[in-house]
Amino acid sequence: MTHAILTAATWLNFDGVVDLINDIKRKRAAKALERQTIKELSALSDKELHDIGIGRSQILGVARGDVVK
Repeated sequence: MTHAILTAATWLNFDGVVDLINDIKRKRAAKALERQTIKELSALSDKELHDIGIGRSQILGVARGDVVK
């Protein structure tokens, strides 16, 4: 009976399901942070953005974590 349970657990791949759910949670949290960053940076004036070294057209890249130079 134990062998059947272990075989079923392997076949169902519970670890893979847990990893998938955790990955979805991480991606949702990252996307929420990206949206919040865009919202906050968009609320700044052009002068304030210039003071921190980015232009309005770079907001999306900054929010995504792209390197801005």
